[in-house]
Parts: sequence; structure tokens; C-alpha cells
Amino acid sequence: MLVHKYLKSDFSVVSERNNNKLEVVGLSKSYNGIQVIKDLSFSVERGEVLAVVGKNGSGKTTLLKLISGISQKDSGTIKLYGKDISHHDVRSKILFVGHFPNIYSHLTVFENLVFWAKIWGKNCDEKNIKFALDFFGILKFKNYFVHQLSQGTKRKVSLCKFFIIDPDVLVVDEPFSNIDDFGREKISELFSRCKKENKIVIFSSPEKKTEFKADLILDLDSLPRT
Repeated sequence: MLVHKYLKSDFSVVSERNNNKLEVVGLSKSYNGIQVIKDLSFSVERGEVLAVVGKNGSGKTTLLKLISGISQKDSGTIKLYGKDISHHDVRSKILFVGHFPNIYSHLTVFENLVFWAKIWGKNCDEKNIKFALDFFGILKFKNYFVHQLSQGTKRKVSLCKFFIIDPDVLVVDEPFSNIDDFGREKISELFSRCKKENKIVIFSSPEKKTEFKADLILDLDSLPRT
């Protein structure tokens, strides 16, 4: 079973050097008796981008939530820099941006980013917030309430958290879906920035040929379920 560069999903390809990577070993997850992920192993080093590809229902979102510590695995280990992601100090280095923006409709865009900065224990720097909004071309929406925004703009607001939180690992579920051309360009620019800053990026896509050229590709359609 292959992960392009291609990574194999057996333990033998997981090296002993674990101080600079995210490492998944023997990961399994099922829902209501249906096996979604079975005995999956791979690693992503700092400065690398992994694309998780597969059809709808192949387990992409499940895998990304497991990596981010949002969902509980059945078995296996997920470690960042050699430490299990169950530790809060490790999990706090990982930012997950899902299909549905995790932002609050009754707050303004600016208030949302201030709120998330505080939740993550970051200093609330208005200059940094303005930079993030300007990066995605949505500075003009700074004082808009979230319920006034389009879905694509909400997605951009959610991605602005990257600049506020400054995670070591960015995990994004189908970042190039339901967003305009400018947004797709900026997301690609963000991923390139992450590589230069030696961060880890993991994103999912229903397409085998992804918008951003990843260093590694994990094709979930090729994985055994039983």
C-alpha cells in the first residue's frame, strides 16, 4: 500500500528519527462496526506537505481529525516530535481547519480572531490580525459579523487562525473546495510559506491531481478495509 513519494503504510518505512516529524503507526478507526482506517502507518517530516486523497467516504476527514487529536482512534499511535498527540502541549501545536469554519456567527471577524488568540494562549496583536486578513484579501470584512459573510469568506477567516496561532502543523480538510480563484492562490502561497518555515502541512482532496503539488501523497482509495 503506497503513499506517493510514495510512502508505504507498513511499519518498516517509519524511521527511528522522530524528533522532526509527525509519525503515525498502526492507526485504525471504525464507526458502527465499519472499518474506515486499518493499520495505517506513515510519517511526514518538517518542511513537507502531505496530500491525503480519495473519494468521498474514503476516510479523509476521519484521518485528519485523528491526526489533529479531535477524534479518538481505536488503536495505533500518533506522535509529533516523538510525543503522543494526547498531550495538550503537543496537540496545541496542531491547527485543524475543517469543512465548516469553526468561528462564531454572533461575533465580528476581528472578535473571532481575538477570541481564538486567547483560547490558544497567544498575545492578541491587532497588527498581526490585520496582516492575516489582508493576506486573504478580507481586511474590509474586519468588523462584519460572521453571519454576514459568504461560505468562502468564512473559510478564509478560519484559515487566518494560522497567522494568529502559528502552529507547527497545519491540517486542512479540502482547502481548495468551495473557494474562489484568489483564495486558492493564497492557500497555495500559505502552504509554500509553511514549507519555507519548516512546518508540516497535511491537506485532503477528492482529486488525485491536487491544486498544490505535495511532497507526499496518501491515496486512501488504495487502502484495505478488512
